[in-house]
Amino acid sequence: MPLLTRATGRAYFAVQAIAGALWWVLVPTVPAVATATLGRLDPLLVGALDIPLFVVASALVALGIRWATWVAAPWTLLVTAGIVLYATLTGRAGWGAVRCGAVRCGAVRWR
Repeated sequence: MPLLTRATGRAYFAVQAIAGALWWVLVPTVPAVATATLGRLDPLLVGALDIPLFVVASALVALGIRWATWVAAPWTLLVTAGIVLYATLTGRAGWGAVRCGAVRCGAVRWR
């Protein structure tokens, strides 16, 4: 049985959705998490976009709704590009950049 199956992809997106949801619980409740991952970005603005386009879309993919990959994967690519640009312009990079890079690698494989 191949290791990379549709079920494996759905499991990946499930873990991604759970991790994203947990992170969004931590952002407003643990200031160090918000500072380390968002820096000076407005958490309300970022959350208003990231929760539906990343967390919810990833959960939908995990439930087998395949069109949601066309929401979650491009959004993750856009966020990753934004973080790289931000880190390049400011000379700062944080765990958010590491997270997005890792997530992007997995999301592209399952589309």
